[in-house]
Amino acid sequence: MGMFDYVLAVNPCRKCGAPLTDWQSKDGPCILAVLTPDDVSNYYTACPDPACGAWNEYTRERTAPFREHGGNDD
Repeated sequence: MGMFDYVLAVNPCRKCGAPLTDWQSKDGPCILAVLTPDDVSNYYTACPDPACGAWNEYTRERTAPFREHGGNDD
């Protein structure tokens, strides 16, 4: 299994509507960084509800190139 980054997002499951928070992406540095949806063009998760289990994926055009958070932009 390869590395990935976490994406801080809360979106409803496309099948059951449960709030999903455990999003991952491989669009960033793939060092287990915590990113926002604006930092990536694709993020995904599976619904943790065993009765649902639906795959959820969001894909969009990235608005800006990836940048590290928490740094000084000076």
